[in-house]
Amino acid sequence: MKFIKYSLLLSLLGAASVLGQTTTWTAATNPHIVKGTYTVAPGQTLVLEAGVLVQIQANSTLLVQGTLNSNGTATKHVTITGADNYSASIDAKGTLNVAFTDVKAKVVPDDNGVLLFSDCTFSSYGTVYNGRLAALPARARL
Repeated sequence: MKFIKYSLLLSLLGAASVLGQTTTWTAATNPHIVKGTYTVAPGQTLVLEAGVLVQIQANSTLLVQGTLNSNGTATKHVTITGADNYSASIDAKGTLNVAFTDVKAKVVPDDNGVLLFSDCTFSSYGTVYNGRLAALPARARL
């Protein structure tokens, strides 16, 4: 009986640590390829360090339900590229906190999503798309 109690406690502690988990993608392991759906779950954070290259393949989604922090710098941007503007996207249901990032992928905000862009460039397939209109032209600078 003690074994079951301790196992249950360890399982609950493990679930709690996953809930508040932070994952960091570094430039040293470039490129970071999203194929299918990569989910940043609620309560989780994905950190993109300066110089990171993210490639979202066709028919693929970077689904952000938690937080994505893109920490580019003035001299070392993060680059997020979508294979096309139709099926490769960043779905922002949580928080996108993006600085010094070259966005070349479609960003789809949710009604409850929070988008924070600072010193970012949108080009190529880089747009913010709300399902009706493109909120930013293909070559906007924020």
